[in-house]
Amino acid sequence: VRATFWDAVIITGIYVCIDTKYTKKRYVISAIICLIIAIFIEQRALMEGRWEYLPAMPIVAGMGLSPLVQLPLLCVATYEITAWLSLKFGKQRLQS
Repeated sequence: VRATFWDAVIITGIYVCIDTKYTKKRYVISAIICLIIAIFIEQRALMEGRWEYLPAMPIVAGMGLSPLVQLPLLCVATYEITAWLSLKFGKQRLQS
């Protein structure tokens, strides 16, 4: 639950800080920032011995692949879902 909370804080912070109306540009910039943050989190956790990977985990540059791509993908998915909900329910509020 703690990691999920911080994922939400990171994604919300990035969304608020990146002021661009171009969706693709926002997605790319946000995904890159999330990847950098994920690398930092993974390196720190590995150095502190908080976790290690099973042999089945694909390793990229000494870090697990799925933890590295999880935050950037979650970020873009969150933006897409938010945009869809805004379009779907935002129009209903305006028409009421």
